Amino acid sequence: MRVHKKSLLGVFAVIGVFAAVILLARGFGVFYNDTPSIPEGFWYSTSKPSPELGDFVAACPPIPAAKLALERDYLPAGRCPSGTVPLLKRVYATPFDLVRIKGGTLFIQHGETAITHSINVLKTDPEGRPLIQALGGVLSASQYWLGSPCPIGFDSRYFGAVQRQNIISVIRPLFTW
Repeated sequence: MRVHKKSLLGVFAVIGVFAAVILLARGFGVFYNDTPSIPEGFWYSTSKPSPELGDFVAACPPIPAAKLALERDYLPAGRCPSGTVPLLKRVYATPFDLVRIKGGTLFIQHGETAITHSINVLKTDPEGRPLIQALGGVLSASQYWLGSPCPIGFDSRYFGAVQRQNIISVIRPLFTW
Protein backbone atom coordinates (compact mmCIF):
# COMPACT_ATOMS: atom_id res chain seq x y z
CA MET A 1 0.00 0.00 0.00
CA ARG A 2 2.84 2.38 0.87
CA VAL A 3 4.55 1.78 -2.50
CA HIS A 4 1.30 2.57 -4.30
CA LYS A 5 0.99 5.94 -2.48
CA LYS A 6 4.59 6.83 -3.40
CA SER A 7 3.96 5.96 -7.04
CA LEU A 8 0.82 8.04 -7.06
CA LEU A 9 2.64 10.97 -5.46
CA GLY A 10 5.39 10.61 -8.07
CA VAL A 11 2.87 10.75 -10.91
CA PHE A 12 1.23 13.86 -9.44
CA ALA A 13 4.64 15.48 -8.95
CA VAL A 14 5.55 14.89 -12.61
CA ILE A 15 2.19 16.26 -13.76
CA GLY A 16 2.63 19.28 -11.48
CA VAL A 17 6.12 20.02 -12.81
CA PHE A 18 4.90 19.63 -16.39
CA ALA A 19 1.97 22.01 -15.76
CA ALA A 20 4.30 24.54 -14.10
CA VAL A 21 6.69 24.44 -17.07
CA ILE A 22 3.80 25.02 -19.50
CA LEU A 23 2.46 27.96 -17.48
CA LEU A 24 5.93 29.46 -17.12
CA ALA A 25 6.62 29.07 -20.85
CA ARG A 26 3.30 30.72 -21.73
CA GLY A 27 4.19 33.59 -19.42
CA PHE A 28 7.33 34.12 -21.50
CA GLY A 29 5.39 33.96 -24.78
CA VAL A 30 6.40 30.41 -25.72
CA PHE A 31 3.76 28.28 -27.44
CA TYR A 32 3.42 25.13 -29.51
CA ASN A 33 2.21 25.22 -33.12
CA ASP A 34 0.67 22.13 -34.69
CA THR A 35 -0.98 23.83 -37.68
CA PRO A 36 0.29 23.42 -41.27
CA SER A 37 0.50 27.22 -41.75
CA ILE A 38 4.00 27.52 -40.29
CA PRO A 39 6.58 24.89 -39.30
CA GLU A 40 5.45 22.66 -36.45
CA GLY A 41 7.18 23.13 -33.13
CA PHE A 42 7.81 25.63 -30.36
CA TRP A 43 7.69 29.37 -31.08
CA TYR A 44 8.00 32.51 -28.99
CA SER A 45 6.58 36.02 -29.21
CA THR A 46 9.10 38.82 -29.70
CA SER A 47 8.95 42.47 -28.76
CA LYS A 48 9.71 43.56 -32.33
CA PRO A 49 7.48 46.61 -32.85
CA SER A 50 6.57 46.19 -36.53
CA PRO A 51 6.49 43.16 -38.79
CA GLU A 52 8.69 43.11 -41.88
CA LEU A 53 8.39 41.19 -45.12
CA GLY A 54 9.00 37.49 -44.42
CA ASP A 55 8.41 37.67 -40.66
CA PHE A 56 6.11 35.18 -38.99
CA VAL A 57 3.29 36.71 -36.94
CA ALA A 58 0.44 35.83 -34.62
CA ALA A 59 -2.59 37.84 -35.74
CA CYS A 60 -6.29 38.05 -35.10
CA PRO A 61 -8.39 37.71 -38.24
CA PRO A 62 -10.67 40.59 -39.23
CA ILE A 63 -14.11 40.28 -37.60
CA PRO A 64 -16.04 39.20 -40.74
CA ALA A 65 -13.41 36.52 -41.47
CA ALA A 66 -13.44 35.38 -37.85
CA LYS A 67 -17.23 35.08 -37.91
CA LEU A 68 -17.03 32.89 -41.03
CA ALA A 69 -14.17 30.85 -39.52
CA LEU A 70 -16.18 30.17 -36.36
CA GLU A 71 -19.39 29.33 -38.25
CA ARG A 72 -17.55 26.88 -40.51
CA ASP A 73 -15.19 25.48 -37.84
CA TYR A 74 -12.05 26.67 -39.63
CA LEU A 75 -10.76 28.04 -36.32
CA PRO A 76 -11.63 27.31 -32.69
CA ALA A 77 -12.84 29.98 -30.30
CA GLY A 78 -10.05 31.89 -28.62
CA ARG A 79 -8.67 35.09 -27.13
CA CYS A 80 -8.88 37.38 -30.17
CA PRO A 81 -11.43 40.22 -29.93
CA SER A 82 -13.05 38.61 -32.96
CA GLY A 83 -13.56 35.43 -30.91
CA THR A 84 -11.03 33.07 -32.54
CA VAL A 85 -7.56 31.86 -31.73
CA PRO A 86 -4.82 33.91 -33.40
CA LEU A 87 -3.68 32.93 -36.88
CA LEU A 88 0.00 32.04 -37.31
CA LYS A 89 1.13 33.30 -40.71
CA ARG A 90 4.02 34.74 -42.68
CA VAL A 91 4.04 38.38 -43.80
CA TYR A 92 3.84 38.26 -47.60
CA ALA A 93 3.35 42.01 -48.16
CA THR A 94 3.77 45.17 -46.09
CA PRO A 95 2.35 48.70 -46.19
CA PHE A 96 2.29 50.33 -49.65
CA ASP A 97 3.02 47.05 -51.48
CA LEU A 98 0.93 46.23 -54.54
CA VAL A 99 -0.75 42.82 -54.26
CA ARG A 100 -2.42 40.91 -57.11
CA ILE A 101 -3.69 37.35 -57.40
CA LYS A 102 -3.86 35.82 -60.84
CA GLY A 103 -4.55 32.13 -61.25
CA GLY A 104 -2.35 30.27 -58.81
CA THR A 105 0.14 33.08 -58.33
CA LEU A 106 0.35 35.88 -55.80
CA PHE A 107 2.21 38.87 -57.27
CA ILE A 108 3.68 41.45 -54.92
CA GLN A 109 5.47 44.64 -55.85
CA HIS A 110 7.56 45.50 -52.78
CA GLY A 111 9.28 48.76 -53.68
CA GLU A 112 11.61 47.93 -56.57
CA THR A 113 11.36 44.20 -55.91
CA ALA A 114 8.83 41.95 -57.63
CA ILE A 115 7.92 38.86 -55.60
CA THR A 116 5.78 35.89 -56.59
CA HIS A 117 4.37 33.05 -54.51
CA SER A 118 2.64 29.99 -55.90
CA ILE A 119 -0.61 29.72 -53.99
CA ASN A 120 -3.70 27.61 -54.08
CA VAL A 121 -6.86 29.73 -54.14
CA LEU A 122 -9.88 27.53 -53.61
CA LYS A 123 -13.33 28.33 -54.98
CA THR A 124 -14.92 26.15 -52.29
CA ASP A 125 -13.82 24.79 -48.92
CA PRO A 126 -13.47 21.02 -48.31
CA GLU A 127 -17.21 20.89 -47.45
CA GLY A 128 -18.15 22.43 -50.83
CA ARG A 129 -19.11 25.84 -49.40
CA PRO A 130 -18.12 28.83 -51.54
CA LEU A 131 -15.06 30.91 -50.69
CA ILE A 132 -14.52 34.47 -51.81
CA GLN A 133 -11.12 35.39 -53.21
CA ALA A 134 -9.77 38.60 -51.76
CA LEU A 135 -9.08 41.49 -54.06
CA GLY A 136 -5.56 42.80 -54.19
CA GLY A 137 -4.49 46.39 -54.52
CA VAL A 138 -2.09 48.76 -52.83
CA LEU A 139 -1.91 48.19 -49.09
CA SER A 140 -2.46 51.19 -46.84
CA ALA A 141 0.05 52.43 -44.27
CA SER A 142 -1.37 50.05 -41.65
CA GLN A 143 -2.07 46.91 -43.71
CA TYR A 144 -0.24 43.59 -44.08
CA TRP A 145 -0.92 40.64 -46.37
CA LEU A 146 -0.59 37.36 -44.46
CA GLY A 147 -0.22 33.95 -46.03
CA SER A 148 1.13 30.45 -45.91
CA PRO A 149 2.10 27.73 -48.35
CA CYS A 150 -0.62 25.50 -46.90
CA PRO A 151 -3.01 24.75 -49.79
CA ILE A 152 -6.09 24.97 -47.56
CA GLY A 153 -4.86 27.74 -45.25
CA PHE A 154 -7.29 30.47 -44.20
CA ASP A 155 -5.44 33.72 -44.74
CA SER A 156 -5.36 36.94 -46.78
CA ARG A 157 -6.21 34.95 -49.93
CA TYR A 158 -9.78 34.93 -48.63
CA PHE A 159 -10.15 37.92 -46.31
CA GLY A 160 -7.67 40.44 -47.67
CA ALA A 161 -5.17 42.56 -45.83
CA VAL A 162 -4.94 42.62 -42.03
CA GLN A 163 -4.67 45.85 -40.08
CA ARG A 164 -1.52 46.38 -37.99
CA GLN A 165 -3.67 46.54 -34.85
CA ASN A 166 -4.74 42.92 -35.51
CA ILE A 167 -1.14 41.68 -35.36
CA ILE A 168 -0.41 40.52 -31.83
CA SER A 169 3.30 39.94 -32.25
CA VAL A 170 6.13 38.91 -34.49
CA ILE A 171 7.00 35.32 -33.62
CA ARG A 172 10.22 33.36 -33.99
CA PRO A 173 10.95 29.63 -33.95
CA LEU A 174 12.45 28.24 -30.78
CA PHE A 175 12.54 24.59 -31.86
CA THR A 176 10.75 23.39 -35.00
CA TRP A 177 10.75 20.34 -37.22
